[in-house]
Amino acid sequence: MINIAIGTNLALTISQLLQAEGQKVDVLIMLDGAPTLFHRPYFREYTKRRLTEGTLRDDIIDVVGDMSTSGSLDGAHEITHQFADHFKESKTGGSGPKWVARFCKAYAAHVLMGVRASKEVLKREEDGTLKDLAWPTARTVLVSATNGVAVQPYAVGASKYFDLEAWAPHIELHELPGTHFGLLNPDSGLAEVINGVLQ
Repeated sequence: MINIAIGTNLALTISQLLQAEGQKVDVLIMLDGAPTLFHRPYFREYTKRRLTEGTLRDDIIDVVGDMSTSGSLDGAHEITHQFADHFKESKTGGSGPKWVARFCKAYAAHVLMGVRASKEVLKREEDGTLKDLAWPTARTVLVSATNGVAVQPYAVGASKYFDLEAWAPHIELHELPGTHFGLLNPDSGLAEVINGVLQ
């Protein structure tokens, strides 16, 4: 099972469901993110502030900038301008390309998934069931980008394992140079790490 960023929480949930049905998940690979980040009070505060201040547009521009400059997408140089134009036109009731508007909605949903995961963890912590969390795999692999999630404000103070050691019995850490979406660049070294893990 493999996923990136906030999707790591989804990968954990799917692995737990499979385990509950008697199926085995051999390895859980998390790319530059971990569900334990949602457990951090600062994540909740940071996300709430971003939502109430209406600064998700800035986050989207940062994400798109990373995607377009990291080499993870071919021919992506024009994308940043399309998003900037979209936000400029949306202030007057207009819009940019439909795919840009859909991406923005998907990004907002992505953030709300993180909020929901954070609330679920908080609820489990309050009712005492968080300590009963059964980690669904014997092998957990974290691949982090040196200039990715680890340098984001919501990860300040987290361990180099993004606090996964609080839930998972053992974590294999692979640190790769670059940014969050730079991990998806074919030359990032990620393919070699994954191939080594799966052999």
